[in-house]
Amino acid sequence: MRHVASKIPSLAPDGSEITKDPAAEEHLQEAKRHRRAAAKKGVDPNSAGVHEDDGGDDVGLGLNSNEEERLEQLYEKIAWPLGKKYGHPYDAFKLALTEQETVFSQLDDPVAPATHTILMSTIARRLTPQPIKLRADIELTCYTPAGIDAIKKALRAGEAQSSEAVPIKAKLVAPPLYVLSTNATDKFAAVDRLERAIESIQSTIENQGGSLVVKMKPKAVSETEENDLAQLMAKVGQENAEVSGDEDEEEAL
Repeated sequence: MRHVASKIPSLAPDGSEITKDPAAEEHLQEAKRHRRAAAKKGVDPNSAGVHEDDGGDDVGLGLNSNEEERLEQLYEKIAWPLGKKYGHPYDAFKLALTEQETVFSQLDDPVAPATHTILMSTIARRLTPQPIKLRADIELTCYTPAGIDAIKKALRAGEAQSSEAVPIKAKLVAPPLYVLSTNATDKFAAVDRLERAIESIQSTIENQGGSLVVKMKPKAVSETEENDLAQLMAKVGQENAEVSGDEDEEEAL
């Protein structure tokens, strides 16, 4: 709320925005520019014709003089009333991400347009869930004639457990190790989907005479863990390329 208070215009006692005089604002800004230019040249701003009372000093402008008052009014007129209605201001603001008209209509007085815009921008930036990376590691083997085809079929069955919110991708690390990964904002829903994917893969591969072993249960993974996996996959890819090159040389001989 302090961030919002620092951005919104000054408020009158009734909570309405105080409109600033554009001409006066332009005069203040022009005075500030002259003072900065004079300071860079090493000239005394006062001798350059720009005086303290011209508004060149930020403190003299009183830009932050009533920030505490604005903050108090934001709490009194928005945060606390919504907190009483929804249990906590945080819950109200989170709901406002999808139902802002419903939430703010609960207030006795309408929120001023500029305040509403800045408040919603702040809520969206700070409360919108960020996607997290989740992963599960499994080993798949199938020594029946179905072999690799059975493994591919099982992995497709796992990916079929994806949803729009939780898309699941299966990747080979190095036989028999595979990873199931997803990016999702809802951690619990993602874990549930990954567990369903593992069950589907296990059922499919066992029907083909193969087996599945869970090496790492579904969980959120850190950037370090993802980097380690990427390095492992790159190393395996390089080793496979070297083996392929050796075989080509032997065939040439």
